[in-house]
Amino acid sequence: MESRHNKILLDSLYESYSWQHYKKNKPIWAKKLKQPQKIKTLEGEITCHAGDYLCKGPAGDIWGQKEESLLKKYNPAYGSEPDKGGWQEFIPKPEAGGVMAAQVEFDFVIEHPTWGNMKGKSGDYLVKNYEDKDSQYPDDMWIVRNEIFKCTYELVNP
Repeated sequence: MESRHNKILLDSLYESYSWQHYKKNKPIWAKKLKQPQKIKTLEGEITCHAGDYLCKGPAGDIWGQKEESLLKKYNPAYGSEPDKGGWQEFIPKPEAGGVMAAQVEFDFVIEHPTWGNMKGKSGDYLVKNYEDKDSQYPDDMWIVRNEIFKCTYELVNP
């Protein structure tokens, strides 16, 4: 989806060569939803559907993720089973491509085709899948707060 807001922001990041390659370096916890659920993320309220995963990062941040996307990037931790609340530990796949990310130096909004509007603050990171590294206008982008990004991602080949 190429909204006007997304296009202006993406054009500025593309022109300034701001994108860098990162990989996750910490586990997450996730549980499969049995029914639709509205969740409040750091970037705004989203609706997750039955079959989506509710994910929780090491800093306690919450977000929704489609099953296909989760399993493309993470493996269940060896020997881990869901706890009574349905949460299970997932480890980043070493062979996963990671992400391309750009730090944005002003408050911004992006429009996501599944999750709706997301709001970022100055210093937060706009993130896209590594497979979209050559796409100036990817459909799937998300925001990661600066403090969370710095403790859960590492730069690849700095």
